Amino acid sequence: MVDALRPEFNDQMAFVLVDLQTPAGHAWAASHGASQTTLLFFGASGRQIGVLQGEQSVDRLRSIFSEFAVTGPNR
Repeated sequence: MVDALRPEFNDQMAFVLVDLQTPAGHAWAASHGASQTTLLFFGASGRQIGVLQGEQSVDRLRSIFSEFAVTGPNR
């Protein structure tokens, strides 16, 4: 679902995919309390500003991405 929206938001936010099947990816996810199907949102300063767990519809993700694309860097 995220890939479907990437072109729409690519100029407003960075997308980073972490491979949980690698030791480094697993360690990074564990350090942020993330598991499979988890989206973490970070502001421009690098501070975590949001978490979304579980599969979401494209419309729900678009709404959330729009919120973070507009307000995220100011948090």
